[in-house]
Amino acid sequence: MMPRPSHLVAAARRLCVALALALAAQAAVAPIQPALALTKADVFEKCGPATALVALMSRRGVEIGAGVVVDPKGLLVTNYHVVADAPQAETFYVFLYDPKERIVEEDIASYVRAHQARALQPRVLRVDPENDLALLQLPERKGGYPTVPWGDSDAVRIGQDVVAIGNPQGLAWTLTSGSISAIRKNALQTETAINPGNSGGPLLDMEGRLVGINTWIRKNAQSLGFARPSNVVRAFVDHKGDLGHALANGADRPDGKPSPDGAAMGLIVKRVFADVEKRFPGTESRKVVCALFSAFTYGGRTLLSGVGEVAWLNDSLEAAVASLPEADRPKAVKYIEQSFPLLAVSQSGHLWIRSGVRYFDVGKAVAMDIDDATGQIYATDSEGNVMLYERSTGKWLGTRLGPARDIEASDGAVFVLDKGGLVSMVRGEKKLTLSSRPVRGSLFATRGVLYVLDHESGSLFRWRGGQWDNGGEAIASGVHQVQAFGSTWYGLDTDGRVYSGNVSSYIDRDGDLMGIWLMGEDLLGLGRDGLLYLWSNRAKRWRALSSYN
Repeated sequence: MMPRPSHLVAAARRLCVALALALAAQAAVAPIQPALALTKADVFEKCGPATALVALMSRRGVEIGAGVVVDPKGLLVTNYHVVADAPQAETFYVFLYDPKERIVEEDIASYVRAHQARALQPRVLRVDPENDLALLQLPERKGGYPTVPWGDSDAVRIGQDVVAIGNPQGLAWTLTSGSISAIRKNALQTETAINPGNSGGPLLDMEGRLVGINTWIRKNAQSLGFARPSNVVRAFVDHKGDLGHALANGADRPDGKPSPDGAAMGLIVKRVFADVEKRFPGTESRKVVCALFSAFTYGGRTLLSGVGEVAWLNDSLEAAVASLPEADRPKAVKYIEQSFPLLAVSQSGHLWIRSGVRYFDVGKAVAMDIDDATGQIYATDSEGNVMLYERSTGKWLGTRLGPARDIEASDGAVFVLDKGGLVSMVRGEKKLTLSSRPVRGSLFATRGVLYVLDHESGSLFRWRGGQWDNGGEAIASGVHQVQAFGSTWYGLDTDGRVYSGNVSSYIDRDGDLMGIWLMGEDLLGLGRDGLLYLWSNRAKRWRALSSYN
């Protein structure tokens, strides 16, 4: 081969460099070509075979949900509330969509009977009640399962088109379409039509990627659906972060994993919380969850109220214990005996007392409390007479106290608000009148400290150490609800703002809280967005806990 002159080689090199620079410059200014959007029919054709009908039959009846396969080995994601009754279900099936079957029966019972041979029996691998997610394992299948690819929920934009596939009202494999309405905390809001039966099904972008799991709707409203973002779901499936951790305060092992005891206790709490979502509608369910969370998850209360008619709690506890392996049941029973509130008040005003793991109705009471030092139980009858409950005989004994509108017991003393509006304290045989002017409100006693809330004026008074604070004048005004632990107190005003007595200022000025519950010296707040927020008294800041929707 003839050698090339050096100047030709140099020229060739210069030409190559120039071409490379030109191509690079062209690439730098060339617009990024978006992926081609699919039609709705294309999205259904692509993703339909990986969507599921989840059907459970339990003593409550038939429950229908949806799901989506995210791994060819048969990993299927759905909502926790869809499969919460799986341990007690008579039948638990999953059906996958068959593209060859263009016409699907309208009646779900007929569909299940006709496709019994195609029914898959899954097992629950892992649950996360806080985010309402469950991961199921389908039976092994030669060649694997069709899947829906993951999308990036962080890249979702308000206004972009999405579709949902599910089984609303039992109408299997229904496609609905709409757009992203808003991006909320830990949720994508969509106008896409979602109904019972869509729960656990996929929310898909127009490239057929999973951007969310349809989870709940706003009742008594239109086009207000919410999906758990796909990035949250993927973290749960991959078992990353702290998703699915036990809610109960069981001890952890040195390696950071829940101990067997702690895991069993966590399942008890989770199972009861899942029952709440089924039994109580919308906002009411979140309030009940807050009451339960405050009362027994943190062990700070002995009196449980705001949970409707208490009988359901017995059924829930029985089912929760039965769902555990037999070896773990004695530990669960012991946990309930040690950690669950002793008293529960029904919506109809009946007082229930827990004996072992069951609550028993002991009659109607107007006001009631349990002494946080002695454990003695007091209640008032319809006439205002103060009664003392004798646990050894299961009988109510009369006292010389009353007639009373409200009572509280703490540190060995009984505080009485009489029908004239005056407050007195009874300790043993001694009775001391604490107020000289009447109030129309309620009492709250904790660790020997008494709070009196006048409901007419919203004025809050505090008695401690044998005297009234602030010379007997109100320590706060405009208070709608008060929560206290000893001298630490919080007030919720009618505008939904929270005031802390410890820092002497508002700690929430947005007016977005529907209720507050105490957890030790910390505070649990339920936001109008459905999220739970925890105020740390030590750190002096809020943090979001969970949605519990």
